[in-house]
Order: sequence, then C-alpha cells, then structure tokens
Amino acid sequence: MGRLIKAEFLKLSKSLGYKILLLCTFGFSVMMGLFAMDVETGRADGLTAYLLALSDAGMYMGLTAVFAAIFVCSEFSNRTFGMSLFSGCARWRVLLSKVIVFLIGLMPVVFLEPLMAGFLVSINKGVGSFNAGIWTCLFQATCLFILGNVAIGGFSFMLAVIIKNIVGTIGAGIGFILVMQMLGGIPQTTALAKLTLMYQVGLLPQPESTGLFIAVTAITLLVTLVTSALIFEKTELK
Repeated sequence: MGRLIKAEFLKLSKSLGYKILLLCTFGFSVMMGLFAMDVETGRADGLTAYLLALSDAGMYMGLTAVFAAIFVCSEFSNRTFGMSLFSGCARWRVLLSKVIVFLIGLMPVVFLEPLMAGFLVSINKGVGSFNAGIWTCLFQATCLFILGNVAIGGFSFMLAVIIKNIVGTIGAGIGFILVMQMLGGIPQTTALAKLTLMYQVGLLPQPESTGLFIAVTAITLLVTLVTSALIFEKTELK
C-alpha cells in the first residue's frame, strides 16, 4: 500500500493538469481576496474574511469535480489503471491509494481562497482580535470545512469512477451544484438538506447541528467510496 500511495503522489506531482488547476485557483483566489478587501462590513478583518470564505462551499464542489476529472478520469482515458493491476496489486488497494492521495491533494485546492482572502484583507484592514473564543471558532470552522470537502471529494471521486470521462465528470459536478442550489431555495427541502450532501454544499452548520453535520459527512463518504469500490471492481481495465 505504501508503494502505491507513493506512486500516486508521484503522479500528482507530475500532473500538468493539477498544476494548472492550482494556478487557476490561485488566480481566482487573488481576485476574490481583492474583492473582499473592498467589502465594507462592520467586522471586515482578516479572520472574518477567512471564515466567510470557508462557507462558500458551492464553489468548492466545482473544484473537486475538476480535480477528480483530472486525477481519476485521466487514468481511464490513458489506460494506466491496469498497470498496477498487472503488477499483482489488488483492485481495492489501487482504489484506496488513489482515494487517499486524491483527498490529500484536494486540500491545497480548496484552501487557497480562504487563505488568500484572509491574507489580503488582513493587509488592508488588520487580522482581527484573537481570544479563546476566536481560536475555538477558527478550529471548528476549519475542521468542518475539511470534513465537508472530504465528503464532497468522495462524491466527486464516485462521479469520476462512474462516468470515466473528463468532460462528463466536470459537467455532472456543475450540474449537481445547480440542482442543489435550486433545491436550497425551496423551504420544503430544509429537512432534506440536513440528511444529504446538500448539507456540505450549503453554509457551515450552526454549533447546535455540528454533530449531524459530521454524521452526514461520514455517511456520505462511506456510501460514495463503497459505491466507487463496487463499480471499480466490475470495470474492465486494459
């Protein structure tokens, strides 16, 4: 398993598509950070900008779909998945190593905008005051942001394994965002949102619903990864 993970990290480090995605995300993050510098609010400091950017989960769904298309679908189109299998590696090991590196590689992509927004606004309007409450809020929001994007990442990974096509995976990811946004505008879907992936593509939860958010995240990741494994097991790889 260690060798497979190391090989996946090597693939990621050499992936031109991943480097371009990071560069484009960085450019977009700079623009959003500059925009945030001009927003006049009562608490427009670096900490506030960072926390607000964490709640912009809809954009991160699109990024995870693009990353999944680059990192997973390219294996199908280039027919490189079979190379590991020909070496005697079990399919579940190949898939698990891919998932681990995918989720780790996803973190720099999704964290660029919050970090850039917080950094640029801090230059202009200061970082903000630190106290025990702020540290707790930062830690909780960051952890929930990671968990939410892990769940979204698992869903995007599943889409890539099912569709196996770069354009199709990106299109399905964007389409899912649009559907979730439409459903989110319907009051009757409030209960549904708390039990599905809609929870992750909406705002971060209130403190009283943190436990439910974590449970939905865990279930979402489990279901999507098990589904990916079952489909991958039956996929013909040459």
